Amino acid sequence: MDLLKSRRINSLLGIALDGNRIAVSHLKRTNGSITVVGRFSATLSLNPLSHEPELVGQELRQQLASAGLKEKRCVVAVPQSWALTLQTQIPEIPEEDVREFLSMEAERGFGSGADTISLGTSRFQVSDKEAFATLVGIPTAHLERLAAVLRAARLEPVGFTLGTPVMHSMVEVGGGASVSLIVGDSTVNLQIGTAEGIAALRSLDSVVEGDGSNKQIDVGVLMRELRVTLAQLPAGIRNGLKTLRLFGEGAMVETLAAGLAQPLKGFGLILERVADIPKAAGTLSAPAKAVPEICLPLRHLASSRFLLEFLPPQVSAWQQLTSRYSSKGVAYAIACLALLILWVAGMFAFQQRQLSGLRSQWGRLATDVRELEGIQQDIKQYRPWFDDSVRHLSILKRLTEVFPEDGTITAKNIEVRDGFLVTCTGTTKDAEVLYKMLDRLRSTQNVSEVTVDQLRGEASRQFSFNFHWGEKTQP
Repeated sequence: MDLLKSRRINSLLGIALDGNRIAVSHLKRTNGSITVVGRFSATLSLNPLSHEPELVGQELRQQLASAGLKEKRCVVAVPQSWALTLQTQIPEIPEEDVREFLSMEAERGFGSGADTISLGTSRFQVSDKEAFATLVGIPTAHLERLAAVLRAARLEPVGFTLGTPVMHSMVEVGGGASVSLIVGDSTVNLQIGTAEGIAALRSLDSVVEGDGSNKQIDVGVLMRELRVTLAQLPAGIRNGLKTLRLFGEGAMVETLAAGLAQPLKGFGLILERVADIPKAAGTLSAPAKAVPEICLPLRHLASSRFLLEFLPPQVSAWQQLTSRYSSKGVAYAIACLALLILWVAGMFAFQQRQLSGLRSQWGRLATDVRELEGIQQDIKQYRPWFDDSVRHLSILKRLTEVFPEDGTITAKNIEVRDGFLVTCTGTTKDAEVLYKMLDRLRSTQNVSEVTVDQLRGEASRQFSFNFHWGEKTQP
């Protein structure tokens, strides 16, 4: 993981996951500027948390291939609905003890240890004497399952984070507190805080109603949830809120923007619609939509660290083995591995011995084989010059079979030209007998195109006919 981060990355996929819905963009750095070179969204038929990771990964791979995206490295915005949040005030203790304090608070608040929850921390200052921290925990099992899906899709994740904090920080550059709403496909993500810290982080699934193209956001429910969230904030943060920024794209977002302006006045908030990424947020070569799948890779390519990072550590196969088995088990595994290596080496030696014997046999047979191959080549070369079908005798036999035995027809000359064109001349006492003989000839095998060239005379008629010997070309 450290090697990946230290290496300069110039091409990266951004993947935003919202339930079964994925949105993917491909960003590339060229000559100092970053360009969005590809983007698509789709709904997976399989759920990453409930179906086999291999099957989900194959479906994701097919979606990427259909969109023509070949980049393997990616940053992923995990669903905010996976996140558990806890806010705590930091007492006046030495700085070196704060980390241990927050770890204990997380274990107490989430009811789980570090082995089951991946923890992210965001600290913010309300006043000179008031410091708070927002603890964000995501079940480790969810993250490991997502990593398995990406591996099955032949992708290489370089970062797992939440999309809302990244988008909030890319716009909130002045340090003042504000509210951010990011509208997704099935949820609305809310964050309150500054560019340095998160004061509140929620996923509002209940505000989205309907399904398919009929989805809409209930403004009344959204305002109630916002009121509850504001009431839980420290007074210093709550009193400083002036702006609510609305992110997202699509008709549902525009409808929400139109319905929010008036209710927000009762909270003392001004609505700011953020459709595109501000120019100051990155070195984009062209305007781009302010959506998680673009903001995440843009932030990563700009060499900026994420406020919250949840990518599971890369554990080597040896570390997995040593952590899974006791020292006795490891010794047993090493012994088995050594026996396996010896067995494989023995099989290779046996195979080499067999190959050596076969090479010796071939050396003794090579001369005879080459001689036989030469004879076969000669046979192939001269075979067309010889015909073992006894063509001329077959023609004479066929004519003898069709000529009448009473001597009414006499053949004087039979000529075979080009091996297949036969001409027969002679005399006959009866023309009708001749025609019957020609009919029998036409019906015989290997005879076709029988034609009469000449028939003249009265008492002893002279005739001449020809035919084609071989496969028939006409009835």
